[in-house]
Amino acid sequence: MTPPGQTSPGSSRPTPSPSLVENNGTLESPLSDFKASVLGVSWATTLTDPQNGTTKPKGRYLLVRLALRNITKHPTHPPAHLSLHTADASEYAPEWDQTFGQTVLVGRGKVNDLNPGARTTLVLVYDIPAGTKPKAVAELKL
Repeated sequence: MTPPGQTSPGSSRPTPSPSLVENNGTLESPLSDFKASVLGVSWATTLTDPQNGTTKPKGRYLLVRLALRNITKHPTHPPAHLSLHTADASEYAPEWDQTFGQTVLVGRGKVNDLNPGARTTLVLVYDIPAGTKPKAVAELKL
């Protein structure tokens, strides 16, 4: 077995992170594999991307833009399923189709194969009830 971050014989690609976890059917690296910061938070009543067309939330969309830099010595998969925590202690999972659409199709970010030292912007999209006050995504305060 080739150690993480090293190239296996006959391959030009380093082996992936040993800490990948399955999250809603996708493999993701833990947030601790990244230097992460919140770039901004915005609200939307509709979102549009080439794959999903125009979608409307049940409540309202909260978009959280995160800057991520891989701080490991191996390729990582940015964590696109980070929970949103609110002031009333509720927890919301991101909407995967809209998160993928806004991150990859609209924002040209990445949700896989982020090499050591590489950066990306992740746009997490949550459908939350009107009046909800967002507090944090994972341990990142908003």
